[in-house]
Amino acid sequence: MNASAFRAAPVTVRGTGWLPGDTVKLSGGQLSGTATVGADGTFVQTISGAVLGTSGPAQQPETLTATDEGNAADNTPATGQSADTNFLVANLAFSVNPQEASFKRKVTFRFSGFLPGRAIYAHYVHRGRVAAVQSFGRTSGACGLLRKRELQYPGGKPRYDSYTVQFDDSRSYRRGALPRIVTKLTIVRY
Repeated sequence: MNASAFRAAPVTVRGTGWLPGDTVKLSGGQLSGTATVGADGTFVQTISGAVLGTSGPAQQPETLTATDEGNAADNTPATGQSADTNFLVANLAFSVNPQEASFKRKVTFRFSGFLPGRAIYAHYVHRGRVAAVQSFGRTSGACGLLRKRELQYPGGKPRYDSYTVQFDDSRSYRRGALPRIVTKLTIVRY
């Protein structure tokens, strides 16, 4: 099985206790953006998320700093106010070890970036029809981590030499399920 490409999910940042009308600079690691404070002293801004330096399942801590930049519209200078918050970032990814194994052999699946506390399913599809479904159990932690040993192909003796596999958190196959990872499984027969 080969992992599919992924991109960073957007991050929504909320702040309270700022001067109305001021611009707040948001920065930290790969994260950056600006927000304008509303009349009630709050802001909500969505910025691009971070992409980890590894392509497999992973999580890492990040720090985001919000800094008051003042108000250019009325020439109000920056107050120097700043705030930091720590959070975890994870790839939406999976890995299989070993990558090539007989369909009769158990392999280790690792996942990250799925919704916390939700089950992960694999839907094995051939020409648009579901041939087998496998449940891996529920993810743990804020970054949706899971590690499980299972058969690489759960449907007994495979009828075909390859399958499209969709990992998601839906018991029933839905082509557009989110979050999802789509990959290809080539059956190895020994």
